[in-house]
Amino acid sequence: MVFYVIGCWVFGLAWAALLSMLAPSEEALAVAVARGVLVLGDAVLIGVTAVIVAASNSVDRAGMKPPSSAGVWGYALGCAVPVTLLGLLTARRVLPRRLAALVATAAVVAVLVASAAAFRPAGAKLDGLAATAHDHHGLVIAALALPILLVAATVAAPRRR
Repeated sequence: MVFYVIGCWVFGLAWAALLSMLAPSEEALAVAVARGVLVLGDAVLIGVTAVIVAASNSVDRAGMKPPSSAGVWGYALGCAVPVTLLGLLTARRVLPRRLAALVATAAVVAVLVASAAAFRPAGAKLDGLAATAHDHHGLVIAALALPILLVAATVAAPRRR
């Protein structure tokens, strides 16, 4: 789990550095790229978190111990959520509607927290959110895609005059 956390923070710091270099620019192309980088970063965080949760409930393979529930919660709350908020904070200058972007980012954070809540170790009884996620794959895909689409729609909106 340590490698997931380190990898997430390395990604997050590089992502924030790129956003902080693009955000102060007044050029339309740099603003568009910064907005795209924000959406792409949020999509990567949601995708990687979903893969970690899905792959982490397998049995012991190659001598590696699968993460515990506390480890997945630690990753989500100690890494994925703060990195998401860091990306929003560094991109705030290019956002056309900051409140709408905050709401869209709250949806991303909700999916990251729900992913941790849906994790069950291998062999554990599936109940609640874990059972729903296990039985309804289309719903999971929609839940993963909706926040990304919300962020994309928020940053694509033109600025108010």
